[in-house]
Amino acid sequence: MLGKLAYRNTKRNIKDYLIYLITVTASFSLIFAFNLVANSDEIVKLCSSMDAFKNSLFAVNILIIFVICFLINYTTKFMFEKRSKELGTYMLLGIKKKEIAHLVVIENILLGILAFVLAIPIGFLFSQFVSLVIVNLLGIPKTLFISLNFVSIGLLIIYFLTIYVLVLLNLLRRISKMTIRDFLYFDKQNEKKMFRDSKKRNVIFVLSIILG
Repeated sequence: MLGKLAYRNTKRNIKDYLIYLITVTASFSLIFAFNLVANSDEIVKLCSSMDAFKNSLFAVNILIIFVICFLINYTTKFMFEKRSKELGTYMLLGIKKKEIAHLVVIENILLGILAFVLAIPIGFLFSQFVSLVIVNLLGIPKTLFISLNFVSIGLLIIYFLTIYVLVLLNLLRRISKMTIRDFLYFDKQNEKKMFRDSKKRNVIFVLSIILG
């Protein structure tokens, strides 16, 4: 039942989820592209003779993973907040909070799988562009063709599972602390929070002028 409801909700809210889908697809495409480049035979040969290049490639890859983890977490949180009133209405109709949590998880997994599938061909195409950039930066006289390899696909699966487990656990922890009122009036709570933050900023600004 929850699976069907999640599928219908995802299909019905596809326009709202489009930004989320584009963000997640682009994120995993970027990770996959860099993994393909880093694990290609020609790049591995280059790395063996250029330690600085190898370290730079590794550092960029780690940085991308952390940034993308933050980005997906933020986007997931944003989409959840946008649908909080709808989810609160489900709870008023008798659906338990535990089932709401399962519904949100299933929806995110469906979208995540779709993004993962799309990321492979897009990431492969982007890896060719990355290889051209590397050729130009290092002044290599030949063109590098990056081919698909199972190591990069395996790493993408690991990154995908790790990021989604962390993001969804964080989301579930948040849902567990919320009441029906929190779901229904989440937007108003955000407005109050923004107003309080604005007042704090104004006080700090006035104090800085007085002390300055």
